[in-house]
Amino acid sequence: MKEFDFNLAKVLKVRSIREEMARLDYLQARQQADKLEDEVEGLITSQKRVYNHLREQGNIDPAQALRARKFLQHNRSEIESLQKELTRQQEVVDEKQEKLKERARRRQALEKLKENKAEEYYREMQKETQKRIDDIAQHRLEEDADGILSG
Repeated sequence: MKEFDFNLAKVLKVRSIREEMARLDYLQARQQADKLEDEVEGLITSQKRVYNHLREQGNIDPAQALRARKFLQHNRSEIESLQKELTRQQEVVDEKQEKLKERARRRQALEKLKENKAEEYYREMQKETQKRIDDIAQHRLEEDADGILSG
Protein backbone atom coordinates (compact mmCIF):
# COMPACT_ATOMS: atom_id res chain seq x y z
CA MET A 1 0.00 0.00 0.00
CA LYS A 2 1.39 3.35 -1.06
CA GLU A 3 1.94 5.93 1.70
CA PHE A 4 0.04 9.21 1.67
CA ASP A 5 2.08 11.96 0.04
CA PHE A 6 0.95 15.54 0.62
CA ASN A 7 2.09 17.51 -2.42
CA LEU A 8 2.19 20.78 -0.45
CA ALA A 9 4.42 19.41 2.33
CA LYS A 10 7.24 21.83 1.48
CA VAL A 11 4.85 24.77 1.54
CA LEU A 12 3.60 23.59 4.94
CA LYS A 13 7.17 23.36 6.21
CA VAL A 14 7.92 26.90 4.99
CA ARG A 15 4.76 28.19 6.66
CA SER A 16 5.74 26.48 9.92
CA ILE A 17 9.18 28.09 9.77
CA ARG A 18 7.67 31.49 9.02
CA GLU A 19 5.30 31.10 11.95
CA GLU A 20 8.19 30.24 14.25
CA MET A 21 10.14 33.27 13.00
CA ALA A 22 7.10 35.48 13.64
CA ARG A 23 6.82 33.97 17.14
CA LEU A 24 10.45 34.83 17.84
CA ASP A 25 9.96 38.39 16.51
CA TYR A 26 6.91 38.81 18.72
CA LEU A 27 8.72 37.50 21.80
CA GLN A 28 11.67 39.79 21.15
CA ALA A 29 9.37 42.82 20.80
CA ARG A 30 7.49 41.78 23.96
CA GLN A 31 10.79 41.46 25.83
CA GLN A 32 11.79 44.97 24.75
CA ALA A 33 8.44 46.33 25.95
CA ASP A 34 8.86 44.54 29.28
CA LYS A 35 12.34 46.03 29.64
CA LEU A 36 10.96 49.54 29.02
CA GLU A 37 8.17 48.94 31.54
CA ASP A 38 10.75 47.89 34.12
CA GLU A 39 12.81 51.01 33.44
CA VAL A 40 9.74 53.24 33.86
CA GLU A 41 8.81 51.49 37.09
CA GLY A 42 12.39 51.87 38.35
CA LEU A 43 12.38 55.60 37.65
CA ILE A 44 8.99 56.04 39.31
CA THR A 45 10.25 54.14 42.35
CA SER A 46 13.35 56.32 42.45
CA GLN A 47 11.25 59.45 42.25
CA LYS A 48 9.02 58.27 45.11
CA ARG A 49 12.08 57.56 47.25
CA VAL A 50 13.36 61.11 46.73
CA TYR A 51 9.95 62.58 47.60
CA ASN A 52 9.75 60.44 50.74
CA HIS A 53 13.29 61.38 51.73
CA LEU A 54 12.52 65.07 51.31
CA ARG A 55 9.34 64.76 53.40
CA GLU A 56 11.16 62.90 56.16
CA GLN A 57 13.93 65.45 56.36
CA GLY A 58 11.62 68.39 56.83
CA ASN A 59 13.99 71.38 56.74
CA ILE A 60 16.61 70.91 54.08
CA ASP A 61 19.25 73.29 52.89
CA PRO A 62 18.59 75.19 49.62
CA ALA A 63 21.47 73.49 47.76
CA GLN A 64 20.06 70.03 48.53
CA ALA A 65 16.56 71.20 47.57
CA LEU A 66 17.89 72.51 44.25
CA ARG A 67 19.71 69.23 43.51
CA ALA A 68 16.56 67.27 44.38
CA ARG A 69 14.44 69.50 42.18
CA LYS A 70 16.82 69.11 39.21
CA PHE A 71 16.89 65.34 39.75
CA LEU A 72 13.11 65.13 39.88
CA GLN A 73 12.71 67.26 36.75
CA HIS A 74 15.23 65.13 34.89
CA ASN A 75 13.57 61.99 36.20
CA ARG A 76 10.10 63.15 35.08
CA SER A 77 11.49 64.00 31.65
CA GLU A 78 13.10 60.56 31.43
CA ILE A 79 9.84 58.86 32.50
CA GLU A 80 7.86 60.75 29.84
CA SER A 81 10.42 59.86 27.19
CA LEU A 82 10.39 56.18 28.17
CA GLN A 83 6.60 56.11 28.28
CA LYS A 84 6.45 57.45 24.71
CA GLU A 85 8.99 54.84 23.66
CA LEU A 86 6.96 52.18 25.48
CA THR A 87 3.81 53.27 23.63
CA ARG A 88 5.64 52.93 20.30
CA GLN A 89 7.05 49.57 21.36
CA GLN A 90 3.59 48.36 22.37
CA GLU A 91 2.40 49.22 18.85
CA VAL A 92 5.27 47.12 17.49
CA VAL A 93 4.30 44.29 19.83
CA ASP A 94 0.68 44.46 18.63
CA GLU A 95 1.86 44.45 15.01
CA LYS A 96 4.11 41.44 15.60
CA GLN A 97 1.32 39.64 17.42
CA GLU A 98 -1.06 40.17 14.49
CA LYS A 99 1.60 38.92 12.09
CA LEU A 100 2.08 35.83 14.28
CA LYS A 101 -1.68 35.18 14.34
CA GLU A 102 -1.86 35.48 10.56
CA ARG A 103 1.08 33.13 10.06
CA ALA A 104 -0.49 30.63 12.47
CA ARG A 105 -3.83 30.82 10.62
CA ARG A 106 -2.10 30.19 7.29
CA ARG A 107 -0.21 27.19 8.65
CA GLN A 108 -3.30 25.79 10.34
CA ALA A 109 -5.33 26.14 7.13
CA LEU A 110 -2.72 24.15 5.24
CA GLU A 111 -2.54 21.54 8.01
CA LYS A 112 -6.33 21.19 7.87
CA LEU A 113 -6.10 20.70 4.11
CA LYS A 114 -3.43 18.04 4.66
CA GLU A 115 -5.65 16.24 7.19
CA ASN A 116 -8.61 16.34 4.82
CA LYS A 117 -6.51 15.04 1.92
CA ALA A 118 -5.09 12.27 4.10
CA GLU A 119 -8.57 11.22 5.24
CA GLU A 120 -9.76 11.22 1.64
CA TYR A 121 -6.72 9.19 0.56
CA TYR A 122 -7.21 6.58 3.28
CA ARG A 123 -10.95 6.32 2.54
CA GLU A 124 -10.14 5.68 -1.13
CA MET A 125 -7.50 3.10 -0.15
CA GLN A 126 -10.03 1.42 2.13
CA LYS A 127 -12.61 1.33 -0.69
CA GLU A 128 -10.00 -0.09 -3.06
CA THR A 129 -8.94 -2.74 -0.54
CA GLN A 130 -12.57 -3.67 0.12
CA LYS A 131 -13.18 -3.95 -3.63
CA ARG A 132 -10.19 -6.32 -3.98
CA ILE A 133 -11.44 -8.42 -1.07
CA ASP A 134 -14.90 -8.55 -2.66
CA ASP A 135 -13.40 -9.51 -6.03
CA ILE A 136 -11.35 -12.30 -4.41
CA ALA A 137 -14.38 -13.56 -2.50
CA GLN A 138 -16.53 -13.42 -5.67
CA HIS A 139 -13.85 -15.29 -7.61
CA ARG A 140 -13.67 -18.03 -4.95
CA LEU A 141 -17.43 -18.34 -4.89
CA GLU A 142 -17.43 -18.76 -8.65
CA GLU A 143 -14.66 -21.38 -8.41
CA ASP A 144 -16.55 -23.24 -5.67
CA ALA A 145 -19.76 -23.09 -7.71
CA ASP A 146 -17.93 -24.43 -10.79
CA GLY A 147 -16.42 -27.22 -8.68
CA ILE A 148 -19.81 -28.20 -7.28
CA LEU A 149 -21.49 -28.13 -10.68
CA SER A 150 -18.78 -30.16 -12.42
CA GLY A 151 -18.35 -32.67 -9.62
